[in-house]
Amino acid sequence: MKDAQIYKRIIVVMISVYIIITSVISAAMLISRKNIAENGVRQRISQADIMIQQISHSNTSQNNIENIKQNIDTSTLNSMLSYCGIEAAVFDDNCNLIAATNREWSALHENADGTFTTVSFSPNEYLNKQDIEKAAEKFSYSSSSNTAGDISSFSLKVTGNITDDNKIIPLSIYTEKNIIKKSGQSYGQNFISTYAEPDTSFAVINNSTPDDNPVTETIDNIGVTVLPYSGYSKLRCGEEQTDIRKFVSDSERLKKILNARNEKSSAMDAQDKKYNYTLSSYKSDSGDGFHIAYAYKYNVITDSIPLLLFIWICSLSVFLTASLILISGIRSNIKQRNELDKKRQYLTNALAHDLKSPLSVISGCTQNISENVMPEKHDQYIRTITQQTDKMSNIISEMLNMSKTDEAKLSIRRFSLKDLSLKIWSEYEITARNNDINFIIEGDSSINADKNLISSVIDNFLTNALKFTNKGGCIKINITPGRFEVYNSGSSVPDDLIEKIWDAYTMADNSRNSKSGTGLGLYIAASALKKHNFQYGASNINNGFSIWFEF
Repeated sequence: MKDAQIYKRIIVVMISVYIIITSVISAAMLISRKNIAENGVRQRISQADIMIQQISHSNTSQNNIENIKQNIDTSTLNSMLSYCGIEAAVFDDNCNLIAATNREWSALHENADGTFTTVSFSPNEYLNKQDIEKAAEKFSYSSSSNTAGDISSFSLKVTGNITDDNKIIPLSIYTEKNIIKKSGQSYGQNFISTYAEPDTSFAVINNSTPDDNPVTETIDNIGVTVLPYSGYSKLRCGEEQTDIRKFVSDSERLKKILNARNEKSSAMDAQDKKYNYTLSSYKSDSGDGFHIAYAYKYNVITDSIPLLLFIWICSLSVFLTASLILISGIRSNIKQRNELDKKRQYLTNALAHDLKSPLSVISGCTQNISENVMPEKHDQYIRTITQQTDKMSNIISEMLNMSKTDEAKLSIRRFSLKDLSLKIWSEYEITARNNDINFIIEGDSSINADKNLISSVIDNFLTNALKFTNKGGCIKINITPGRFEVYNSGSSVPDDLIEKIWDAYTMADNSRNSKSGTGLGLYIAASALKKHNFQYGASNINNGFSIWFEF
């Protein structure tokens, strides 16, 4: 399989895994959020039912409807149901609307007699959309800071006129920032004192007073106390929330559902399914009753878009990182595999070339002997056959040594480099004496390593030195803590070829090519040193050549 196909398959697999896992996580998150929202809706509706029932019994001298009309207004319903866009409407037993949620912002206005009246205004009539959102953001801001000079909160203020039906016609809408003046503890309780400064003033786009709704009072600097939310910090100012309010306040829909109940048919079949609709009906012992209708539309996907984007982006970054790491690792393995294949092919070709020459010579000599060509040279043919056979044997032995070195597992122990070097040199002492080669060894150091592999390294270093030391020359081993070096006098190696001496079947120059050898010695040494993670190298020095490793 081509490398490009491997990478392509990895990418396809990783993308598939990314999509599957992230989809599962997203689905689990959406299901969880939907269940939480639905439980919250049921709990909030149940709480509203209980509160409205309690209000209906608040004054025993009045019937339920009178109590509800007196004590439940828009502001009360808004504060009860600021969750998931729930809109509600309260009807009497004749399906007449008593009160319903709306989008109005409310404030408590203190009357001359010390009592308070709830006054309100619709932000959509007096502010543009951007200012509504900005004012709401300021209103909901809170800080846990206790540091003097920090903003603790914002107050939303309105100045204007109050009409006969307790509606505010704003002349100005603005925010004040409450700045921490001092904080501390008093009688074991934490306290924060603040002072107000002007913050943002919003442009009022309409402040005309209707002719049929006369102004009864002017207000100044009154603080807004309730902003009806539809859940998840969204105001009830949108078109869909307005449509839900119309839906839940429709008395004809209520009559249709109640008729279906009385006829013992499915009340759900009697209504359209545009929004989620819940109806609670109550009847007192005296016979008067009331109905509370709830409607909402919760789209878990729409409300979860920011979280979904976060999950998909984070998952994508994780999978991209994992993919890059995986591709990098595979690419490294492929590169090593390709290099190994090239090396094997090179070694195979080199081995075939090296074996081909002696085989040709052996074949020629054998044929001459069998055909009795030049009988006087038969002894020479036999010697040539023996020499070429030995040469082939050496090549095969070196190949086996190379294979053993590549596959060997390290057996670490501590030993003396000087003792090991002297033992190995004893095998070459006669050859060195016959060529008047002087041998010197200086220093000693113990090493933790695989003795057999290091023995192979030193043996190949010394073999290389003997091969290229001229008659009457010198070989010197220098051992210092952390370094082993073999120097031989004689021919040097061109600087641009020094690094190549560690490659299999590579000899540094023509003079060295003329020497006997398989070309695998230093390659085997390098392989053994790599297994130990030892540094190694070679250089021309003092009219000779130096080869070394560090441990």
